[in-house]
Amino acid sequence: MPDLSDDERKILGQVVFEMRSRARLTQEQAADAAGVSRKYLSDLERGARRPSFDGVVLLTRAFGTTLVEFAEEYERRVAALKVTP
Repeated sequence: MPDLSDDERKILGQVVFEMRSRARLTQEQAADAAGVSRKYLSDLERGARRPSFDGVVLLTRAFGTTLVEFAEEYERRVAALKVTP
């Protein structure tokens, strides 16, 4: 299975960051609520780490959102990236 492109990974990180910000959580609070390390969350937000499915599910729960909302936002941004020349 191919990896996400660098741009796709950065978009994923942006979505994670924005959802965490909307939830008004610090990285530490979000990581604790999700049961992941703050470094893992920081790396995801910077696009420096491949996300695990479990990690994304746990983070969306910590943010008080759904996996569907997360995926829709991610896909909307990736689609916009692909139409930008």
